[in-house]
Amino acid sequence: MKRKPLLLIFSLIFLSIFLFACSINDLEQVLDIPNKTATQTTTSNNDSTNTESVTTTTQSENGTTKNGLLKVNFIDVGQGDSIFIILPNSKSILIDAGESDSYENITKIIDSSNITKIDVLIATHPHADHIGGMDEIIENYEIGKIYMPKISSSTTTFENLLQTISDKNLKITTATAGMSIELDDSVNIDILGPNSSNYDDINNFSIIIKLTYNNNSFLFTGDAESVSEKELLQNQYDLKADILKVGHHGSSSSTSASLLKAVEPTYAIISVGKDNAYGHPKQKLLDRLADYGVTTYRTDELGTISVTSDGENIEIIALKKDEE
Repeated sequence: MKRKPLLLIFSLIFLSIFLFACSINDLEQVLDIPNKTATQTTTSNNDSTNTESVTTTTQSENGTTKNGLLKVNFIDVGQGDSIFIILPNSKSILIDAGESDSYENITKIIDSSNITKIDVLIATHPHADHIGGMDEIIENYEIGKIYMPKISSSTTTFENLLQTISDKNLKITTATAGMSIELDDSVNIDILGPNSSNYDDINNFSIIIKLTYNNNSFLFTGDAESVSEKELLQNQYDLKADILKVGHHGSSSSTSASLLKAVEPTYAIISVGKDNAYGHPKQKLLDRLADYGVTTYRTDELGTISVTSDGENIEIIALKKDEE
């Protein structure tokens, strides 16, 4: 007879526990409390990025790269080259610096990114439209390492650059194929050219760089022409890249069909001045890019072009040109 009350007590306790647990679950549903064991992943499709996705923002909206993002700015310096790169760890690279009047346009991009030190400065080759603004950059920013090819020039522009480097007690690292630049563990920066120390044309001494961030990659070719491009192909480098910086401002002597076949770029960036005296980019080159299905962006039409990558997806934004 004593077992029935005891059994009844245990039954009541069990029923209370069950009802309490149910009430907690109901409360979580009412308050929309997330399940702590669940995760949510959002991915983007590379194919969704096309010419229609290009947007225009004001210059001041170009801010510092967020953690985990790579930002590559193809700066509008007219008929010249200048590329400012912010790595995911916030270290920076400046490839070339346009003509001597390009300093202001370059510093707008650098300063708006809250960068005070250029960790790596690269002069692809000693032509004025690539190094003209570099002496002022060195004078006004803290510089880490400087890379240049082993080729000199008798121009005043080149001599001024060397003097500024000397005045700041900086050293030049000679860039050759096979070298790597170590700045960010998540990014590979490989120097693929020049592959020779003897060229008839200074353009072929151009430092060629491939930058890879997870599944996205960029190929920067300076003013390299067909001779240098053939060496890249002969050496069987992995040239595949999502973004190709078109060689020599869209000259017909660069960006050969063989190179395009090896690179297989989705996008091409041409750094070129509006109504320039050279007729760049050449229509033959534009047709070639179109034949290979490459979407092309030009600084003479869009101004500075900013490319952002999270290692999987690429976003291309054209920044507004200053009102003239």
